[in-house]
Amino acid sequence: MLNQFNLYIILALILALVATSGGFLLYRRITLAEIAVLEQRNATLTLAVDQQTKTIEQMVKDAEALANANKFLSDRMTATEAAFVDEWSAIEALDLGRVLVSRENWKSASMTNLRGLSTHYETQQPDKRNPPLRRVLSLVVMSGVD
Repeated sequence: MLNQFNLYIILALILALVATSGGFLLYRRITLAEIAVLEQRNATLTLAVDQQTKTIEQMVKDAEALANANKFLSDRMTATEAAFVDEWSAIEALDLGRVLVSRENWKSASMTNLRGLSTHYETQQPDKRNPPLRRVLSLVVMSGVD
């Protein structure tokens, strides 16, 4: 009977050893499958990070180009506004308001007065640096009354 009991104990230990080995084998296979999935996801995320890094670098370059263009346009706008102010200062220096006080005075103003103003301007500005003002005066002279 003791021999039979020892045989059952040995069979139980062998069965426990086989079950434990099978459990570890199953655990290893599951773990390897999870590792393969995680490596694939890691590769995908690495590619996404690389692409996003390149996109950010391109966006920074584009932003720098836009900032430079904006600065250039702002400088040009400032220069244009300064030229506009200079032209209006030259127009105000002619004191057209004294001659053309109201619409009635405008209608009664003689063309010779306007031509005189144009000539007066040309003698004051011999270098003709303000051609837009000359165009305004020539349009006023040619348009007559209205």
